[in-house]
Amino acid sequence: MKCVKILILLFFLCTTPVFAQEEPVVGAKGAVLMDGKTGRVLWGKNEEEPLTMASTAKIMTAILVIENAGMEDTVFVSKNASKAPKVNMKLKEGETWAVKDLLDVMMLRSYNDCAIALAEHTGGTVENFCDMMTKK
Repeated sequence: MKCVKILILLFFLCTTPVFAQEEPVVGAKGAVLMDGKTGRVLWGKNEEEPLTMASTAKIMTAILVIENAGMEDTVFVSKNASKAPKVNMKLKEGETWAVKDLLDVMMLRSYNDCAIALAEHTGGTVENFCDMMTKK
């Protein structure tokens, strides 16, 4: 009987619409809240403005690395990775890192050099890795 009451309460909470009193505060340049079943946009901030996909690409990079590499694998930093633009950890060519450590800093600090090193480790080259992304 207790289980039935809990299920009824959960059903009520999940089906009752919630109306926000204020606009959400989002620090990102753009965001969207979308109904996953219908695709209807429920709320947006600059949702029509074209923005770069840096964080989205890094999330996809993390997913593919987790699926295709061992967390204890050794990543060798290439010259290509060491020359990554702008936001980087200043990895040096020839350094070695564990996959898990590069994943951590890539996701926490959004470092481009870590993403390139992981992509090269997992796909052989950035181009091969991008092919893996498009097949996902």
